[in-house]
Amino acid sequence: MRKEYLFTFVFGFLLLATGCVFTGEDRAAEGNGVTIHSSTQATELISSYIAHLCTPEFSGRAIGSAGNDRATEWIESILIGLDITLLNTEVPGISFSVDAPELLFSTMIITTDIGEQVTLEHGRDFFIALSDGDVDFKLSNPDSSSVGFLDISQSNLIGTVDWDLIFLEADHFRNNLTPNYREGVLVQLSSEAFGKMKAYSLLSVEIVNRVQYTPYVVRNIVGLIEGSNQDKVVVLTAHFDGVGSAGSVVFPGGLDNASGVSALLYIAQELKQVSVQSPFAFDIALGFCNAEEYGLRGSRGLAKVFNDRYKEVTVINLDCIGYVMDSSIAMGYCNSDQMKDNIVSLMSEHGIVYSGEDALPGDHMSFVSYGNTALLLCSPGFGSNDIHSTASDENSVSAQLVCRLSVPIRWGCSLVQVTVISWPFILL
Repeated sequence: MRKEYLFTFVFGFLLLATGCVFTGEDRAAEGNGVTIHSSTQATELISSYIAHLCTPEFSGRAIGSAGNDRATEWIESILIGLDITLLNTEVPGISFSVDAPELLFSTMIITTDIGEQVTLEHGRDFFIALSDGDVDFKLSNPDSSSVGFLDISQSNLIGTVDWDLIFLEADHFRNNLTPNYREGVLVQLSSEAFGKMKAYSLLSVEIVNRVQYTPYVVRNIVGLIEGSNQDKVVVLTAHFDGVGSAGSVVFPGGLDNASGVSALLYIAQELKQVSVQSPFAFDIALGFCNAEEYGLRGSRGLAKVFNDRYKEVTVINLDCIGYVMDSSIAMGYCNSDQMKDNIVSLMSEHGIVYSGEDALPGDHMSFVSYGNTALLLCSPGFGSNDIHSTASDENSVSAQLVCRLSVPIRWGCSLVQVTVISWPFILL
């Protein structure tokens, strides 16, 4: 089977089914020993996964953190509970070392022209992204034009600025916020602090920020459902790391990427049940990538693992799906024009809103570098108003929308092998 057709089959029901809607009563169904979740059950399960990954227990899941370790163990425990084989963590590319950033301290003191000193609290009044690293900055006798005040409330568009120190009013703080063409240190301010800064006649602004980088060994997670032809593999990926926390500021990572992880966990459960009755015609790998936020480090290792092991690799990457503010689907990347045309055509025929193709980065690009057929599915622009923000918790994701994407992927994979599941249980 040509890989374009294999890939299109896998996606077929993703595009045909626009929701978790079942015929008859909204109930679970059983056939030939295979349980099919009802739409309500599936949505509730996905919702519970998203909410759990956003809890303080995982503290944003940044690499090198206890939260990332806990997330790794939690995902592995679910796969083990499903009797899905995990690839050996000793395999190069599964475990790897990476330098993880950690905020040691951050202070900001402003002095007014009458000698009054005001200390701003990191996490409450201001935030400097870890990507800005160590900062030692003192600006004397500034005025509002020299420090470059920008108001970006309710907007992710910052624009071009030329000052060394940039103050931004933000309705919520975001980590790794890097506007195009900017120069200088980016300081996000709460609305209250922003208003005070604008009102002061400033004598000086002094900022000290310390970030430490420590090497950590972290690991990807790969669950494998073996098929009858082990020369071919469909790899379903979703990264589980996040941008973590900085001091008292926590970035829950609901949209990015508890949404994709939760979808993949649900899909794993359904595909495993199907495979017990009738093996797939190819292997299915469930790749939970780590360190995506740090240069795609995890998927770069996984891409080599799969390309060393298989003759044909096809990849579906789920990242930032189900954004509550936009129910459409974006295709982040597709390196097969035929595949893209087929998918867009099916979207149009079945009333699914396709927002267009975005040249967005992600773990799929690690596989593209090996010449693999790969596709990213995501919310348009990765839901850029909420990505990497303190507001991106479980409430930024619609579990129902995630379900609408998850169920058809499962059915699409099943279609390739002429699944034993009875068709009447799903309404197209």
